[in-house]
Amino acid sequence: MSKLMSTPGVKQLPTGPIRFKLTNDYMFRAVFQKNQKILKSLIAALLHMQAETILTVEILNPIVLGENIDNKTIVLDLLVHLNNNTYLNIEMQVNSQEYWISRSLYYLCKSFSDQLERGHGYNDLQPVILISICNFSPSELPDEFYGSYLLTNKRNFAIYSSQIQIKMLNLTQMDKAQPEDAEILKWAKLFKASTWEELRALADENDTFMEVCDTMYALSQDERIKWECLGREMYEHDQATIRAVKEKLNTAIANQNALISQQSNKIAEQDATISQQDATISRQDATISQQDATISRQGATISRQDATISQQDATIINAINGFHKLGLSDEEICQYLQLEKLPQ
Repeated sequence: MSKLMSTPGVKQLPTGPIRFKLTNDYMFRAVFQKNQKILKSLIAALLHMQAETILTVEILNPIVLGENIDNKTIVLDLLVHLNNNTYLNIEMQVNSQEYWISRSLYYLCKSFSDQLERGHGYNDLQPVILISICNFSPSELPDEFYGSYLLTNKRNFAIYSSQIQIKMLNLTQMDKAQPEDAEILKWAKLFKASTWEELRALADENDTFMEVCDTMYALSQDERIKWECLGREMYEHDQATIRAVKEKLNTAIANQNALISQQSNKIAEQDATISQQDATISRQDATISQQDATISRQGATISRQDATISQQDATIINAINGFHKLGLSDEEICQYLQLEKLPQ
């Protein structure tokens, strides 16, 4: 069981691991909804503002802390109207989301366009800023600690409009923090703190963080809050598991498709080889047919020649018989016919 330690702002704090850290989106939502001073300080850091310039922060989508929520439909983003002139959508995201850029654009544009549903005209549209605090690095974006995005001209980078903005705090890239993000880095360390000792060390240097510790501790004593935090934790685990299974399934399908493609290519190559062989056989058959036709013609020629020779032999024999009847001798007939000897 955790021991308790004392700190100037909080009479007692547990020691050891923090059961539900600020990266738990329900605890995040509960802390910043519970304490406006903390919320103002966070917003001032994220927007590089002086805290005293933040006069009002109105949470437009408050929830009843500790009341049972539907993990499948509840949106735990903080929708804030800042100084009555700017809308903020602040979210804590622990697990990677598919199609991150499309998702963020949808949330941003929806928040911007929803203003018209409140009866405003285009001239009354106020700036909207989506601020995502992520404990992962979206594959679609460069690795950086705190990124800001605006609509700009592609050629000269002139700002088209600053009415819609996206800001992303990447808790996995704290080593890339820039000097101007020093205050944001302090908050990032607070979000990543995993033990009460780490929180106390940060709180000892920052009065606002002391209030964070106080608020987190008070909320962690509420059984209803703990159950809701646990529910969100389990839901996130389930979603991460579903994504992991989906990725494995997609990988398996991709591997199968690649194998099928390879097999199809091999079959196509075999079909091409067979087609070439069939073409070669067809040409050989054509050649054989031509040779057979030639042989047939040669055979017919030989047959005609044989018939001619037979006729010639018959003519000679008839002539010899006629010479014999005339009383000529064989020598005389051979001499007359210019033969070496008479045919038998």
